[in-house]
Formats: sequence, structure tokens, C-alpha cells
Amino acid sequence: MGALLLADTDPDGRLQYIGSVGSGLSDAELHYLVQVLTPLRRPTPAAYPGTRPSLRSGLSQPCR
Repeated sequence: MGALLLADTDPDGRLQYIGSVGSGLSDAELHYLVQVLTPLRRPTPAAYPGTRPSLRSGLSQPCR
């Protein structure tokens, strides 16, 4: 995992992609996140358009 994709709610309560940040996480933390996020994978983005994430991105259900 090279970066985390970020989304925030707009005034209507919809998620909008706002950017990405480098993870800065240890190998153990990355391994844990992969285990947690893999079951949450989805085929389409949960956020509506902003800048479209790369097709290489892993998409998961939003965690609030």
C-alpha cells in the first residue's frame, strides 16, 4: 500500500474524493490494514467524482 485515498462528506452528505496521502505506516501496520480492508473491497468507488483514483487502487467500503 503506497498511499491512502481520502474522501470527505459534502454538504449533501455524499462522499467526495479529496486526495491521497503517503501511508508512512510500518510493515506490520500495512499487513494489518490489508487484512482489515480486503473483505471490504468493492468494484466501484464509494465517493463520487473529484479526481478519479487510479485503476490500480483498491477500493473499500467507507469507514466512518
